[in-house]
Amino acid sequence: MRNARKWWWAGLAMTAALTSSVLVAPGGTATASEGSGPRTIIQLGDSYSSGEGGGWQGNSENSGGNRDGTDQARTQTSSGWVFNPDRVYEPGTWANECHRSKTAPITSVRQNAGNVDKMISVACSGAKSQNIWPAAAGGVAQHPGVAPQLTQLDSLISSADDVELVVIGIGGNDSGFGGVALRCLIDWAKTHGPLPYDAQHCKDEVAATAGDDISDAYYNTAKTIDQVRQTLSANGQPASTYRIVLTGYPAILPTALDDWIAGEGAGFDRNCPVRKADSQWINQHFVTRLNDVTRSIAEDKGVGFIDLRDAFGGHRLCEAGTVRGAAAASNPASAEWVRFVDVHTPSAWDTLKALLDDGASMSDVDDIGNAQRTYSESLHPNDYGQEAIGKCLTSYHLQTTGNQRLACVNGAGQVGLPRDMVLTATPASAQLTDNPTPDPTIGHPLTRTVTVPSGVPAGHYVQAFLDIEHPLKGELKINLEAPDGTFYLLRDYNWNDTGAWADGTWTFNHLGDPSGTWTLRVWDGTNPAYNTGTFNSWKLKLF
Repeated sequence: MRNARKWWWAGLAMTAALTSSVLVAPGGTATASEGSGPRTIIQLGDSYSSGEGGGWQGNSENSGGNRDGTDQARTQTSSGWVFNPDRVYEPGTWANECHRSKTAPITSVRQNAGNVDKMISVACSGAKSQNIWPAAAGGVAQHPGVAPQLTQLDSLISSADDVELVVIGIGGNDSGFGGVALRCLIDWAKTHGPLPYDAQHCKDEVAATAGDDISDAYYNTAKTIDQVRQTLSANGQPASTYRIVLTGYPAILPTALDDWIAGEGAGFDRNCPVRKADSQWINQHFVTRLNDVTRSIAEDKGVGFIDLRDAFGGHRLCEAGTVRGAAAASNPASAEWVRFVDVHTPSAWDTLKALLDDGASMSDVDDIGNAQRTYSESLHPNDYGQEAIGKCLTSYHLQTTGNQRLACVNGAGQVGLPRDMVLTATPASAQLTDNPTPDPTIGHPLTRTVTVPSGVPAGHYVQAFLDIEHPLKGELKINLEAPDGTFYLLRDYNWNDTGAWADGTWTFNHLGDPSGTWTLRVWDGTNPAYNTGTFNSWKLKLF
């Protein structure tokens, strides 16, 4: 289906509590490079980076006339209103489905930083990590005629450019969130459809697999960073001369059950078709995990990170205190900063509910048609939301140095404007390292421990990193025992694996209390000729 893969991911990036204090370094720009060419910023990523949905200033359930002034694609002619998406998207990007908005967050840096000569955005709605990588690294074209993003970048940049900042926003589609969002919509339809009946909450259906799916984003995004550096290096841009910053995802529906403006399935929230308890779960688990995983990648790869989970507080879809229509178009302080689900008539909603209730495909849903522009824009940051994220990107470029990991929040609180966004400090991931001296020989087994102190909050993931040396990695067996007795098999013997050991990282779910002693055991195999491995260190990370 055209566009379905996009807006179902778009969907439901949610929120968790943020502990922070102001941490914005004073002083000029954060230009790392010393080149004399055009000062350049680069954007790669998916629909949240391309600016899908940026043509809307608030939401209006009025699908006629000038749509209460909310649609920036409108033009009034002698024969009536005309709505042209090319007014809000860069030339050609509406047709090729990349949907690069003229108000995408990266454009704020170009327009407001005052020190940017050249902006390159190859972000594309619906992108996964493999749509960024070049073909030689396993990348694939996303749409016909749309090459992998780094392949495009390779032709747009040279050693003459002075690259200062590379922004990467990826991971939502890698984590399989489209399926989660669709599952939640179907369960809402079953509850609120023409013939409603009790349905299982989607949170109960996806919880078992969501954690592993999100952890895949860790490895894919880490590879993306490596590929970006290689592409830039091949074009005369050493890694020491520019900064990379990863961006997370914002919550777009309320977390607390009493933060909704109306009852489930009625009136105002019919364009927010997710059950409240499911929205809460997604905020507290899926999007929290995705932001935490992205931060962990940034820490491990030595790049920056902007956590967006709380960026839209007070302006999420159907959140108490928000308004729609002309009042939204004239005042972002009280508007929603996210595009609602683009369905406008009761009959269309009934058709949508019936199709979902009957197990329809997304192509069936798309055939309903919609009154304004396209489903793909639904559940994305609108013009206000993109301006808010852009303000934080601009502040990161101008007011920070190094590779800081920060959160983007509204300094004026729930009724603040996009221009009120600020960067604040976030706590680093908890990490413990075991580095014995002298380096012991791996035995049968070698046992090492680290102790997580009490008071470390329960996270979502535990990650083990091992630095060992061994000429035949197939001779190794490794497991990790949690304080509660849970065993994680990191690798088993594999006699056909004849290569030498390379440092390894494992990420797995562990939602309980992490405090106590974690025990690592490494077995060297039974072949005496290869019982020569050396243990250097290991690290346990919680996030």
